[in-house]
Amino acid sequence: MITVTGSSSLKIKGDIELFPGRTGKGETIEVLPLSFKQYVEVHGVRKYKLHYDKVLKLFEKYLETGVPLQA
Repeated sequence: MITVTGSSSLKIKGDIELFPGRTGKGETIEVLPLSFKQYVEVHGVRKYKLHYDKVLKLFEKYLETGVPLQA
């Protein structure tokens, strides 16, 4: 079973009854949000200055999909 959660993940940990019959025999893999640099590289851009227009469009999309908060 794959469970993808957002900000309510702490609530779900306490509400295990939401998943009856699931005993947790798998492993937990924590996936952290990408930094903007990683996000751009995933989209195939290695040299930002050569692809300014594409990087700008990716930045707008990155803002729409969620930016990791810095402490």
